[in-house]
Amino acid sequence: MKKSMLILIVLLIFFTVYYRLHTIPTPSQNTPELALTERPSWAQWRAEGKGVLKYFLHFFDYQKKATLMVLNPFPGQTAFFAHQKKLLAKLPQPSPEETFVRVGFVGDLMAIPNYDKQFIAPQILNRLAQMDFVLGNLETPVSSSSTISKFRNTLSQFNVPNTYLNALTWNGKPVFDFLSLANNHVLDRGDLGAQETLEELKSRNIQAHGTDKQKFITYSIKGIRFGVATATWGVNPQFSQNTTPVCYLPGIAPLDKNKVELGQLINTLYEMKQAKVDFKILFLHWGFEYELYPDPLIQSIASQLIQDGADLIIGSHPHVLQPFELVQSSRHKGLIAYSMGDFISDMSNPFTRIGLIQELYVWRNSQQKIQWALGPSRLTQVADVKYPRTELLRNPPPKDLNDAYAYYQHSLNLPFLVWN
Repeated sequence: MKKSMLILIVLLIFFTVYYRLHTIPTPSQNTPELALTERPSWAQWRAEGKGVLKYFLHFFDYQKKATLMVLNPFPGQTAFFAHQKKLLAKLPQPSPEETFVRVGFVGDLMAIPNYDKQFIAPQILNRLAQMDFVLGNLETPVSSSSTISKFRNTLSQFNVPNTYLNALTWNGKPVFDFLSLANNHVLDRGDLGAQETLEELKSRNIQAHGTDKQKFITYSIKGIRFGVATATWGVNPQFSQNTTPVCYLPGIAPLDKNKVELGQLINTLYEMKQAKVDFKILFLHWGFEYELYPDPLIQSIASQLIQDGADLIIGSHPHVLQPFELVQSSRHKGLIAYSMGDFISDMSNPFTRIGLIQELYVWRNSQQKIQWALGPSRLTQVADVKYPRTELLRNPPPKDLNDAYAYYQHSLNLPFLVWN
């Protein structure tokens, strides 16, 4: 029995290494549009919400997806997002005499093994510190009572010490004002781990949302009232019975249009309006890992939430950058950032090593109406996987990102503004 298990483990390692060393493809303008059912079986496989058993049954599909990535847009998306890029470029900017709030946001802050040193480049910390309001997704517990691995965090066992948060400071102050805890790793260290994480952030004057009964958090900055709410497709299945009140978005994983329930989020947006919130932000952990474009149903859900009052939707979870979308209707106007990629990570695939810092300007015009526009965008890179360090991405990328050069060019063509 032990010999059979050893052989199985060796085979798993062999095939994992094989997939990891496979030539990484490059996106191009000729990448065909394919519906989900037209894609290879490994590209159709989505682990979210499927459970541990199905994950292991589809282990090779998952590894292949994590290596090759799903590059294909869904039918109609190529032209749609090309048009979106033009729309976003035409958004009006605030005039010099208007006072605006600089809102900055990034993607996933993942657990990494080398968290005892300064792993964020000073240029990034300085850039974030200059903004008025900065948001991100903390995708790991910060639990002092739980084990902390000195090696790569294993699946569903993320955890970092509080020294991880020390690196997210500039001149002694945290660069993040808000961190979402609504993600699938929030309960990796159980209810106690989630509570310790919340308490650690509060002790550093970083507000968090996603693991308590509070529907939203408000900030007043330069006379503008911001509201932030979060939700996740779920938590890792072995922790789904814990009692922490996680903010969920039902029907996302597995994705089923008949089970999607937006009532709680729509009600939260209504309560924000009643509370005189000027600018409403939703930070949603959704979508599917390693897919470069959002599922059409995710697009439909996002559009509905914008029309029900959201001004900005920030997406996380896929670990790769996805396009932005501007939704304009007679009811409302808002921005959707489907996936911001990883901000901190030790994932080895070049696609997962490119993230984004996006800035948004929000102001009140002379008619006292709230206006917003896209500010600068900067691509980031995890420069060294063995010693994860997030830096501003240079052009051209450094040698260790050569395999991702076409992906870098692809990122420049996504619907957001990149100011190098």
